Amino acid sequence: MQNGIYVQDISIPNLQVKKLYIKWNEKLNISIEEIAIIKNSKTEKVDMSINKANKFFKSILLFDKWFERIEVNKINFNDITASFKYIEGKEWFITASSKDFSLKSSLFFESHYFNAKIEEFHDYKRKIKINGNIILDNYYNLELISALDININNDILLKTYSIADTKKISYSVTSKKKIKNIKHTIDMLGMPKEVKYWVYDAIKTSYVELD
Repeated sequence: MQNGIYVQDISIPNLQVKKLYIKWNEKLNISIEEIAIIKNSKTEKVDMSINKANKFFKSILLFDKWFERIEVNKINFNDITASFKYIEGKEWFITASSKDFSLKSSLFFESHYFNAKIEEFHDYKRKIKINGNIILDNYYNLELISALDININNDILLKTYSIADTKKISYSVTSKKKIKNIKHTIDMLGMPKEVKYWVYDAIKTSYVELD
């Protein structure tokens, strides 16, 4: 294969790769049929600090400099199956699913903004659906902006906006329809039985409006 390397199988600690093809011209072109990630029970807790997140997003800005294309058809991690595709100058595409959830999303950079478009996130266990956009701006100071539609069991439909930085968060929540049933939401939040008594029995309402 001209300007390319093909490897049938690679096995290293906690990672197995099948059918890896690497081609290079001016930039790298990588294709992988399947990746299996094996969880290490001794792995330390992941550091999710603001600084770590900022460094991570700055590092993926280098994708356009190094890669022409990256495509992984199948990623297995525990019971989660995912796929990933990156094409230079275009949106990235990520899908993931398990028995508990499914996710379809696309990612793209515009100037110094990193935009994660959630086409659909479905939490089957909690009966929650989310779609919308999450935007990261790390040009001057790290800032996270979101605009999301949230559907809880078809009982509660919310439109939410938020802006957050390292010091504060501002948000707006508006109900898109009258809320007539909150039993599922209260059960999902795991409220004490005393609270459930007031919600289920002591207080009677025809509907609630939230703004």
